[in-house]
Amino acid sequence: NSGLSIEGAFSWASQGLENLESFDGVDAAVVSSLGDNDASVLNAQVSGPGALSFYWKVSSEEDYDFLEFVIDGVVQERVSGELDWVKKEFSVPAGEHTVSWVFKHDGADNGGSDSAWLDQVSYVQVGSYQQWLANSFSASEAQNPLVSGVGADPDLDGRTNLVEFLTGSDPVATQFESELLLSSDLDNYYLNYQVKEGVSAILHGVEVSEDLELWAEVPGSLTSVSLGLETWSAAESRVEGKRFYRLKAQVAE
Repeated sequence: NSGLSIEGAFSWASQGLENLESFDGVDAAVVSSLGDNDASVLNAQVSGPGALSFYWKVSSEEDYDFLEFVIDGVVQERVSGELDWVKKEFSVPAGEHTVSWVFKHDGADNGGSDSAWLDQVSYVQVGSYQQWLANSFSASEAQNPLVSGVGADPDLDGRTNLVEFLTGSDPVATQFESELLLSSDLDNYYLNYQVKEGVSAILHGVEVSEDLELWAEVPGSLTSVSLGLETWSAAESRVEGKRFYRLKAQVAE
């Protein structure tokens, strides 16, 4: 369940093709020209646990006029000054919660264009992921996206937290053994891996690279389900030269 509400004399508004100040080039929410000591709040009601992501941008007086992201009245992050589009990700715990984007103006000077923008807001309930976070991290670590964020890798073993969750590995114990099992024949390479059964809110698959910078998807499919685990297999034609493979996971939009 989710719903939006706006508080403050100066409202967040949708802007379309006539003003392409958006991340996706289509539309975005914007608030501008607040009065002295005023604020505008955009609220959404969400049911956790889940994963929330969005892009934001601000042009304001640095260290005085702030764009904030808030969960249940607690500021999770705040920015000011000149910040171009940045993607942010946050975990939302179980239960009903209010998430808010707040643009605040102090009682003094203006800076930049005195505006804030919000685009591509996505929220997906992730099932048991939140419980896994609670079991894997301390309370303070669970509130730090650099440690417990879906794309974080706190043990520096090349696996994001989402991959660790899917494969049942420990996110704070470095394990350099690959979760991908490689086999081959005269024509193809085959990469098999196992993930927890029924985690539909998280997309996963194998990616390949020649230089560890540019990655491409390797087509794969579900081959079997047994004892709470799904076995997936991806295949690509044999080629000359080095090939690097990884298991990629992301929250479905």
